[in-house]
Amino acid sequence: MKRTGMGDQHGLASSQWKLILLALLIVTGLAALLFTPISDYFTEEGLQQLLASVRRVWWTPFIVVGLLIIASPLGIPTTPLLLGGAAFGVWLGSFYNTIGLILGAALSYELARVLGRDFVLAVTGDRIRGIEKRFQRFVFWPLVQLNFMPLPFPVLNYGAALSGVRRASFLSAMTIGLIPSTVLHTYFIGALVAADWDKRGVLLAAYIAAFLLFNVLIGYPWIRSQRKRRHTYRRLKSMRSGRKHLFKTDDEI
Repeated sequence: MKRTGMGDQHGLASSQWKLILLALLIVTGLAALLFTPISDYFTEEGLQQLLASVRRVWWTPFIVVGLLIIASPLGIPTTPLLLGGAAFGVWLGSFYNTIGLILGAALSYELARVLGRDFVLAVTGDRIRGIEKRFQRFVFWPLVQLNFMPLPFPVLNYGAALSGVRRASFLSAMTIGLIPSTVLHTYFIGALVAADWDKRGVLLAAYIAAFLLFNVLIGYPWIRSQRKRRHTYRRLKSMRSGRKHLFKTDDEI
């Protein structure tokens, strides 16, 4: 029994160090963004100058994809980097941006699983298992919908991993959500940069409206299916209670 306790303490200490390492990784990325010349490339002018200098090079798409992969787990905002893909046009740019975001999401997820998941399990124990089991049945479409909300990309990736979302569910939901949302981002970011200042207000309103529309299109069918499920559950529960009452009455007779 004593050894088991020592083993639990060692496991908790190990998981704490892993979590600290994950936090340091994010802090390092944010510090690099705030206190180094890297921040100059995350402005509209900086990204345009960088892309103009390397646009004719055949490996420029790899730079775009690579930056998105690296930025995702470091907590660096990925939205400004989508301008790099937008420089190649809507469809080709969306392809590059989507590849980078999906691979970045996968990397962030795996890092959070390796470095942070043990701490969650060590602290919560078996209590989290039951919650996760119920959570898995309803997480897919909400996870898709979160790609159309103004939620920081690292929060979404790390949150899914730490809360126990299965790898297959996460990757499939992120792929389905990222493809249309990245096309919207790429189109509107490119259009906003190219537009005159007096036209940017209209484009920004259309940008927001497009994401609101997708939220409704994804969210309404899911909410409706959940209401149907709850209604069916209540009806079955009512039928079962009626049968129990009937059997009780027969026994009394």
